[in-house]
Amino acid sequence: MAATNKKSGFTSGVHSKNAHSLPRRELIALIESLTDQMKLAAAELSFELAARLRDEIRELKRELKGMQEAGN
Repeated sequence: MAATNKKSGFTSGVHSKNAHSLPRRELIALIESLTDQMKLAAAELSFELAARLRDEIRELKRELKGMQEAGN
């Protein structure tokens, strides 16, 4: 499921249940991409989108931490 902000074209919606199937390197790249999108959304005053992206990034970082703790 992806939510798109029509004004700026941002896309979010990668859920942590899908993140566990991503290789670690791709997960890191996704986090970086979403962080850039979040900053741009905030700069464009799209605060609701920026907040959703922030929450998604937080979930993905938890998933990454779990992978690191498991040795992946």
